[in-house]
Amino acid sequence: MKTKNLIKFIFLLFLGANYAYAQDHAHKAPHGGMVKTAGEYHIEMVMSEGKMVIYLLDKNEKTLSNKEIVGTVTLQYEDKTSSTEKLMAMGTDQFMVDTKGKHVSTCIVTLKVNGKTVSAKFDHKDMHPSGSKDEKKDGHDHKH
Repeated sequence: MKTKNLIKFIFLLFLGANYAYAQDHAHKAPHGGMVKTAGEYHIEMVMSEGKMVIYLLDKNEKTLSNKEIVGTVTLQYEDKTSSTEKLMAMGTDQFMVDTKGKHVSTCIVTLKVNGKTVSAKFDHKDMHPSGSKDEKKDGHDHKH
C-alpha cells in the first residue's frame, strides 16, 4: 500500500513540475504571432487578412532562412471542412498560405528542414486571440 501511495505522489509531483515548466516556458514572437515548439526549432504563425504567414525560428527564436525548406499546412475551417495546402516561400524567411477567406479553427504546420520533418499545431485561440481584430471582425466574439 505504501508503494502505491509513493508512486501516486511521484506521479503527481512529476505532473506538477511539467505544468510549472509549461507555464514558465514563454516564447518570444519576433513577428507578433504565436510561437510553438517544433522539435529543435520553433514555428511562428501570424494571421493576417485572408492569409497565414509562417516563420521558422531556431532554438533561440531567431528567424531562419526559408532556403531549401518546403512545407505544408493542414487547415481545418470552422465550417468543418479541411484542406492541405503547400506553403509558398516568400522573401528570404517566410512562408505564406491563402486561407481562402474562411475562419480557420485549427492548423498543423509541417516543414522539412535539413532532412528532418518538424511540425506544430495551432488552434483557434492561437489564431484568434480574445479581443483581436480577426476575432470580432464579423460583429461577434468567436469564443468557444
